[in-house]
Amino acid sequence: MLPINQTDRKGLIWNIGLALFAVLLTNGLIAIANPREMSSYQESPLTPPGFVIGIVWTWLFVCMGCARWYLLQIRNGRAVASSAPVLWLALFCLAYPAYTVGLRSEIIGLIGNVLTLLFTLGVIAYSYPRSRPAALWTAPIALWLTYASFLTALAVRSQ
Repeated sequence: MLPINQTDRKGLIWNIGLALFAVLLTNGLIAIANPREMSSYQESPLTPPGFVIGIVWTWLFVCMGCARWYLLQIRNGRAVASSAPVLWLALFCLAYPAYTVGLRSEIIGLIGNVLTLLFTLGVIAYSYPRSRPAALWTAPIALWLTYASFLTALAVRSQ
């Protein structure tokens, strides 16, 4: 069994560690690419500075690592549920910079935000009957995506 699929504390550390590695690698690539080149919604006074956004996403990936680990817990000799939805959510979230800032289109960013938010809500709905802690660890992602969608909608409206 891979360490990331273990249900003990070591498995939790692996899940959080790999989630952190993925998001820090992505944040590093964003910082290297061109940190000053942002789309127009960055000018909104409601938008936090870029480093805060990076910190938030880092925390959200920790949440995803915890959610995945909770879905792997064993009851009656079987895993509570498949952790695949959380892995898919992590992949969508890793693509987040590409469809928000990277494509430089607020409309595409808004569509991407809303689709990722809907997928996140689906992961919460999937997780809740199987593992309430997994659903609770996923909820902050939905909150952040709602806020990001609001900011992006403001940018679209002001165009």
